[in-house]
Amino acid sequence: MGKTVLVVLFSLQSIFASSVSLEKILESANKNGSLTQAISQENLSREAGNKAENASHPLELYGSISQADPMVGNRAKEYSVGISKNLILDDILQQESEINHLINQAIFSEDEKTVLDFNNGLKDLYHQHCIDKNIYQSVNRSYESFLKLYRKKQQAYRYQEISKVELIRLEVEKESLYAQLKEVHRKQEISRENLLRVGHLAHNQMMLCTDIYPIRSETLPNGDHFAYTKDAYQKRMKSLQKKVQRYDNSFESIELSMQYDKEMDMDRYSVGVSIPLNFTSQRSEQKRLEALYQSSALQQRHEHTMMQKQNDLSTLQSELKNRVILIESLRLNLKKYQNHLLPLMDKSYNIGESSVIDYLLTQERYHQLQQEYYANQKSYYHTLFKLYTHIEKKDQ
Repeated sequence: MGKTVLVVLFSLQSIFASSVSLEKILESANKNGSLTQAISQENLSREAGNKAENASHPLELYGSISQADPMVGNRAKEYSVGISKNLILDDILQQESEINHLINQAIFSEDEKTVLDFNNGLKDLYHQHCIDKNIYQSVNRSYESFLKLYRKKQQAYRYQEISKVELIRLEVEKESLYAQLKEVHRKQEISRENLLRVGHLAHNQMMLCTDIYPIRSETLPNGDHFAYTKDAYQKRMKSLQKKVQRYDNSFESIELSMQYDKEMDMDRYSVGVSIPLNFTSQRSEQKRLEALYQSSALQQRHEHTMMQKQNDLSTLQSELKNRVILIESLRLNLKKYQNHLLPLMDKSYNIGESSVIDYLLTQERYHQLQQEYYANQKSYYHTLFKLYTHIEKKDQ
């Protein structure tokens, strides 16, 4: 009775619970998740810091007061007050702002890869759950079919058509199938709960599972690969080129000042200018060399990264193709079992041509093939979304 209740309860849960698609899960996870929000806030923070760093220098107010005690005459207070302003020449502030903005955009592109990795991980979880769901349905069908056979054999035992030993062997197999049914149901529920938690969805929702990606050997999407890596590299390279230009200046800034002095017997007004002579220091030249060396190092590192990515891509593609071949082979074997061998063995066993051991061994081999088939499907999807993350594509 308890075994029947388990199946009925799960069936009712599937009927009355709403089904959610992969697209809705991704939408909810990105809308309500903390990762995308954190990346957005960090980008805004960097841009605000860039504006603050390259804002014009404030006016400086300075002053002094003193007590004068002359040898002849009355004592008096003397004071001075003035303002100064550091002015950046040419478009240096704009160049600095563009350099920092490009670096921030490169960081943002790298953060987008993190979001892509998260989304593909979520897609993988979805597909793993849907396969768990298929496994449960397959095991449930096997259990229901075997249960019908067991009940017939119970009746046969009552009429002494089979031995007690044969009935016990069938009962052991029935209990084993039921234990397997509970186990796959538990795994399915765990994978579903993980999806709902990561996707910020209601606990009673079920997965649609009609939108899973097809299994195919040609899995490499068209278009440009490694887009985020290339974009980040181009922006960093461009920022270094601008940095070289930025330090190719003899004069960077001047400081203007105006001052009023109140002395005992006069008022004094003065205007001053201070010009740093950069050509008397190697600072700008060394900064320029630093940018040139960084540019060369970045180019060489990027070439190494792209070569490694291409090698890893070939490995992932080969693994996927091999997995597809194995899945197809297992599918054909399962089809032979389902259409020919299992019905033949059922008939042979029912008319007494085959022993219960032969029957159970055939069933066991069929279940092993099923497990291999679904395990390879899981590996296929895990590798597929690893490939999508690797080539930095948002979708198929």
